Amino acid sequence: VVVGVLASILGLGSLSRGQTTNASCAPSFSWAENSLQQSPCLVAALLESQCDPFGGWLIPALPASNHYTGPSSGQATTCECSTLTYMLISACGACQNRTWISWQNWSQNCPIIELSVFPVPLPPTTDVPLWAYMNISTAHATLSQPTSTSDNASSSSPSSQTSSLFISTSTTVLSSTTTTVNPTSSVSSASPNHAGAIAGGVVGGLTLLVALALVLLWFCVKRKRNA
Repeated sequence: VVVGVLASILGLGSLSRGQTTNASCAPSFSWAENSLQQSPCLVAALLESQCDPFGGWLIPALPASNHYTGPSSGQATTCECSTLTYMLISACGACQNRTWISWQNWSQNCPIIELSVFPVPLPPTTDVPLWAYMNISTAHATLSQPTSTSDNASSSSPSSQTSSLFISTSTTVLSSTTTTVNPTSSVSSASPNHAGAIAGGVVGGLTLLVALALVLLWFCVKRKRNA
């Protein structure tokens, strides 16, 4: 996988330094663009170039069955170790119909982690879409289009709104056992017991009332005779 990415990078030698990516996103990922209609691949390249002493950074198109890797040990920059960069790079892979690695794997060589912030001033030629500021600790679902139209807007600071876009740290298939309860059979099986109890109570109550009435009548008749 890494070899494929390196080969792709080497194959871009003819590109000028001003060109920061040759990756193309699918039209269905237009929501991931910033307010300048820049793809997440281009925005990620511009951000990472802020920590490059030579001022240039190239994000190549991904070959099939490849994904972008995190910063290497001993060479990780604060720009690479920002969750903003990770979110943009992951979206860059997703928009090419490729996979992406988890934040844990991406940041394993980072001495300092920048959560939902960018450690240096943003370049004036770009801005960061709001969904890239998401708190990565809440990311458990799949990469999907934000439900709010304001979520694909851009800003130089985090938004107070919560985006519905998530980067999944792993793919998990959840299975569950469903127990089906048949209400009709449950009610019908219990009905005879309830009917019998109700009928017995009614009969017993009537018998008691008749007995009390007879006793009362007997006392009344006896008193009249004595009188």
